[in-house]
Amino acid sequence: MGGEHQAWKTPADERVIAYLDESVRNGRVAHSYLIGGPPGVGVQALAQELAQAVLCEAQERPCGRCRHCTRIAAGTHTDYSVLAPVGPSMTIGIDEIRELKTASSLEPYEGRARVAVIDGAEAMTPEAHNALLKLLEEPPDKVVIVMTTADEGSIPETIRSRCQILHLRPLAFDRVEEALVTEGVDRSAAGKIAHMSAGRIGLARAMV
Repeated sequence: MGGEHQAWKTPADERVIAYLDESVRNGRVAHSYLIGGPPGVGVQALAQELAQAVLCEAQERPCGRCRHCTRIAAGTHTDYSVLAPVGPSMTIGIDEIRELKTASSLEPYEGRARVAVIDGAEAMTPEAHNALLKLLEEPPDKVVIVMTTADEGSIPETIRSRCQILHLRPLAFDRVEEALVTEGVDRSAAGKIAHMSAGRIGLARAMV
């Protein structure tokens, strides 16, 4: 990341990071986000870091070191949840969204808000879409919903119109290479992986 957004560690489209950083700094975090981009571009990593930024207790958020940031990274924070496709059909059904609605009606347990990530939102069933729409129409004050998708067009317009839409583009190869080197990958190998991944940081990390 550039110096101005040093707190954010996810290698991602700088314009998206700048927008999120300003929103967090100014206390204007939206109730719902839809983060889209091609497979492997890093939408899941950015969704998790956005959750950290919302709950982080440091002055420069997200710090990645406070109890909120570390518990989110470990998946043990009581105010952070991730819904993902399950079952033989690999879908997100109405029951999962109903559970999300129930949790959203409760006060945060250990942080300033609750953050729910719907990972792979394109896998929601039509019934789940309808249930989620009702939640988005009257969002609770202390809840942030972050959806990720590799297929933005599959998300109904009624839902998209109620979200801040962020689209991640593949990165320049040298940025992917530098990110991998920072994470301990040999530079020669990092350069090859950056090209093979076509600038998609999530795919590059999986290839490592």
